[in-house]
Amino acid sequence: MPDNAITDKPSSDAALRRDDVMRAAAEVFLDKGYGATSINQIAEHMGCTKGKLYYYYASKYELYLDIHTTAMLLTTQRCAAARDRETATDRRLWALVHEQVTIILEGSPIMRVATQGLERFMLRLESGPTDKVARRLLNLRADFEAMYADLIRSGVDEGLFPASTDPQLSAKLALGVVNWMVIWASPRKRAKRTAETISSSAANFVLAGLRGLPGTLPG
Repeated sequence: MPDNAITDKPSSDAALRRDDVMRAAAEVFLDKGYGATSINQIAEHMGCTKGKLYYYYASKYELYLDIHTTAMLLTTQRCAAARDRETATDRRLWALVHEQVTIILEGSPIMRVATQGLERFMLRLESGPTDKVARRLLNLRADFEAMYADLIRSGVDEGLFPASTDPQLSAKLALGVVNWMVIWASPRKRAKRTAETISSSAANFVLAGLRGLPGTLPG
């Protein structure tokens, strides 16, 4: 599995590549949904035989898992790099949120498939993953969530966030806010807001919530 970023441009190589298969499959999954997609349809979308796809993947399930795993690896890599460019805990968390939102807003089919189908897919896996790739994906997801939780915990220890803050719960809440953006923040739906405006606003929102800024409760 490649560790480098996957683009939406087709391979310049004449031979079919694993990246090309994932990208094409993601486009079909986005159009038809996982359940309604077949290996034959992915092959037709690519203009090749399904035998060429089976060279890389034994099943549609294995291909779908690879899309999720690849997206998780690339997101973790970029978010960790953005976080590590900062030193202060609150700035590190801000950078983490900002980068994750930026990735979502870039609109890569692979990232969109992974984010849109993530929660329902994870419920299935968490009920009892039976293969090594599925277990690896669960571990990657847990490691990424820990990036949030660790920074929030550090913020509590430094007095940046209230002592009553639950780092694990707060990490899940923050990720819920960020991941939902794949649904409403498409280029068509986000109107005149720029990607930078949305990314910065999301990061500010998460930090403001963790700092416990006073608000008005409904009467």
